Amino acid sequence: MDSLLGVTAQLKKKYSPLWSSAIDHQFIIGVNYGIVGGGHMESLGSDGESLDLLFDGESFIELGLPWIDSTSNHGTGCTSASAARARPALGSDIEAALRSAKQFVWEAMYEAYPVGQAHGPLNPMWCLCVDD
Repeated sequence: MDSLLGVTAQLKKKYSPLWSSAIDHQFIIGVNYGIVGGGHMESLGSDGESLDLLFDGESFIELGLPWIDSTSNHGTGCTSASAARARPALGSDIEAALRSAKQFVWEAMYEAYPVGQAHGPLNPMWCLCVDD
């Protein structure tokens, strides 16, 4: 528990207290990895990135991609979780799976067609689109 308190102190210095609280809960429930998505939070990455954090019990790995100013962001969490969960079945390690999932969701947001006036859906079929 002492190492957990040290980790939390490090997080509060570099990242938002909300993120450090989420990492605390990772250890309380006893999982091996923790991912905290920062897509809806003010970016802490450099150059306007959407920054997620992966914690493997020892260190933090920053997963960043350029911020997309889009209202087509409904379903990002579910899509990310599904994509990340599918990659290990193909042989990816956890970090590679999460990087791949983040890229997939980023592309799905980037290629989405804005629908309505509120938050619209992603385009998870972006990889099947054919340019004319």
